[in-house]
Amino acid sequence: MTRACPTVDDALHLYDLGLAVIPAVADDGKSVEGVVANFGKWRSRPSRRVTEKLFRQHPGVNIAILPYLCRPRLVVVDCDAAAALTAAEREYGPTPLMIRTPRRAGWHRYYRAPDGPVRQQSLRRSRGLAIEIKAGPGAVVIVPPSVRPSTGRPYTFARGDWAALASLPVFRPAAASPSASGVEVGEGARNRHLFRELLRYAKERRCDAPGVLVAVAHLINERDCVPPLPWPEVEKVAKSAWKYHASGNNWVGSGRHLTVAEAEAEALFDESDALALWMRLCLSHQGRNETFAVSAKAMADADVIPGWSVQKYRKARDVLLDRGFLAMVHAGGRGRRDPDLFALCARASGKGAKSAPNTNKTPSPSLLGAASPPAARPRRKAA
Repeated sequence: MTRACPTVDDALHLYDLGLAVIPAVADDGKSVEGVVANFGKWRSRPSRRVTEKLFRQHPGVNIAILPYLCRPRLVVVDCDAAAALTAAEREYGPTPLMIRTPRRAGWHRYYRAPDGPVRQQSLRRSRGLAIEIKAGPGAVVIVPPSVRPSTGRPYTFARGDWAALASLPVFRPAAASPSASGVEVGEGARNRHLFRELLRYAKERRCDAPGVLVAVAHLINERDCVPPLPWPEVEKVAKSAWKYHASGNNWVGSGRHLTVAEAEAEALFDESDALALWMRLCLSHQGRNETFAVSAKAMADADVIPGWSVQKYRKARDVLLDRGFLAMVHAGGRGRRDPDLFALCARASGKGAKSAPNTNKTPSPSLLGAASPPAARPRRKAA
């Protein structure tokens, strides 16, 4: 059955109830991107005339509310699983107003905001619960009679209706759990932290829309950054993270990786064993060890590449030396603790293989035949 789209009259009715409403036109009806900008800086909801104008400019779209600007001010607990719903009922108490989302296993629980500030937060990583607290500047919530365009499924009342706004219980911040990250990020580290958290969110949640990432960026900023970044800066970081993610370069949480230039691959296509050994050496040493041992016997004993013999390692190593992928920097031979030492060479682009930050454990350099890692160079202290 086809669901009727929200009308201008629906939006104005909600406005008259005290809700701050704006059109949600993007990201399958879940984002207000492209309609208004910098709404996180608003100190009050738009006038009725401005609201009507916005919805007449965008007829038939979903209706979003800004909980922070509603009268009364609201806190919405977004639960994306049955276990999350049960936990929210236990920790935040009952509420007479609950809305079911088109996901079927999603609910929005409504509370009146307390006098003090309520920071947005997610319990997904800290508690393993699919709960997000939507409050404060930047929070956006879609409401009935909105419909998810891609499925035709509506947002519906699971408990009560808008008449319950007058009797909502006050949200209890003391019952809320700590922030998902468990840290407060100060000046000098906020942009990097926000960028990485957005990449992690996009990867874990398979984010497919930039508007969603922008909304999450404001949530993380309010949750973790002290003081929070300015609104335009958050938007800038979110767009940068989305561009990085959408281009296929989001490797956060995926371990180390290599980017192989075409010229590098072409130079070793006829020697597939050498190509395999070169990639193994890059993953183990790129960005970690300037010099390392490449002992054929030690690697065979450790089964670094399953099934390879001593002769296979030795031949592949010699090809890498001959074609300039490896260079010998120290000729050993004075005993077991004095192995030959090698270094990776820059190829093709002049930069060599690229590697991501180390996010998981990889085989120790000793597995590749080094008796002991070379001494680290002393680092200069920052001024």
